[in-house]
Amino acid sequence: MVFLTFMSGYGFASFLVQSETVDKLRVRQTFGLLILLNVGIALLQLLLATIVADYYRQPIIEDMLHLQAIIFLALPFIILGEALLARELEFRKTAIVNLLSAMVSASVALYCALQGYGVWTLVLAPVSGFWARAIGIFFFARLYLWPSFNFKGIKENLTFGLALLGSHMFGTIQSQSDIFIAGRTLEPHDLGIYAEAMFFTTILTAKFIPPLNEVAFPAYAKIQSDPASMRYAFLKAVRLIMLISCPIYLGMSVTAAPLVQTVFGPEWSEMAPFVGLLALAMPFMNLQIIFAPAINALGRPQTTLRI
Repeated sequence: MVFLTFMSGYGFASFLVQSETVDKLRVRQTFGLLILLNVGIALLQLLLATIVADYYRQPIIEDMLHLQAIIFLALPFIILGEALLARELEFRKTAIVNLLSAMVSASVALYCALQGYGVWTLVLAPVSGFWARAIGIFFFARLYLWPSFNFKGIKENLTFGLALLGSHMFGTIQSQSDIFIAGRTLEPHDLGIYAEAMFFTTILTAKFIPPLNEVAFPAYAKIQSDPASMRYAFLKAVRLIMLISCPIYLGMSVTAAPLVQTVFGPEWSEMAPFVGLLALAMPFMNLQIIFAPAINALGRPQTTLRI
């Protein structure tokens, strides 16, 4: 799902945020493009489900991927709506929707877990969360328009979006190759220890910095014609984020063993060596992530792609 999600069209919608002027036709064209992309991705996931299940030697994955495919049908509404709200810096509305959808997802997860749904809890919870977000964004962003499938004059949008698509693709390969390779060679227990260690060490990186980047991108786009202001804002963001992340991750590295035992319990002690090592890499990952919104706001996603 992670590999396919990078193709879902966030880059094409990001052009609406980066562009200084946007008309209704361009919004409708982007909507149509997102629908075509995500319907195609959903069908591709249905077709690949058997192959993926065979690769991981887990037959249940086929059924899981079949159900998860409906997430992609919600993405056009989420992506376009969030882009339009971000363009107007309406992050309060996005936050409300995300909070409500998180509550829906958590409630479904709790109910399914208590009812003994097992691994299906981890499928039904995100499906409900994504569709709750889609419905909420639809109303908050007032997406009362028909998609246009006439893509005349959309070349600039496509160029920008394809560059972001490429950078997302390579970023996905960079961040997911470990699980992709290990998922076939390691036992589920060993893979679970590593995956949980990675999840634990990337909580700050994955949950704290992306929302800041979502705000930073449209904010940078507003001042893209003022290099001095752009430089000041970017360097200030770097200083603040690194001031927080470096002490946290260095502390996590040197206290990995007692930290893991305190948070997860002694049965997870095998995680500690992984947490200690991975934590040392996280400040560098944070710094890497901070660059993208500034570069993209300047209309130069090709730079991110090359890097």
